Amino acid sequence: VVLVFMVTVGSAMLFTSWQTPIYQAAATVLIEPEPPRVVNIQDVNSDATASQEYYATQYKVIESRPVVDAVVQRLKLKDRMPAIAGASDPYLAFVRDLTIAPIKNTRLVLVKYEHPEPAMAMELANAVANQYVKYTLDVKQSDAQTATVWLNEQIQQLRSKAQQSSQALQAYQAKADLLGLQD
Repeated sequence: VVLVFMVTVGSAMLFTSWQTPIYQAAATVLIEPEPPRVVNIQDVNSDATASQEYYATQYKVIESRPVVDAVVQRLKLKDRMPAIAGASDPYLAFVRDLTIAPIKNTRLVLVKYEHPEPAMAMELANAVANQYVKYTLDVKQSDAQTATVWLNEQIQQLRSKAQQSSQALQAYQAKADLLGLQD
């Protein structure tokens, strides 16, 4: 019995010593809920399901291809990480070690990355979190620009309509020989 115990403990220690340690780094991201849009009354009356869907969507955005591909390019991971350089799809190789873990009953999310080098794990977790924040800001800015263009078009159409109405009123006053407010 003692011999079996010693062999088991010895083999477990030997196996453990040959394993490469894997470090996990985590970055915390605060996800702010979208404010209700004034133009659409349905968005003002949001419910818990819509809120859950929003957060689930944001978790998927964190690990989405645009966010991860930007991290891979910005950090030049194809040159620095053999697993990504040798992969046919760097996105899939990167996401394999990425974990998104929402903290229950909060708007906080942990972006975790596992890597044999602790500094690299920390750099990658922080890079994904920062890229997510940048990506969401870029999307919001793009939406704001689109809304601005649409509003400017609406303003131009309303000005044109007001100008046409003013001209029609003046033509009617001249035709009917009516006096204006100034007269």
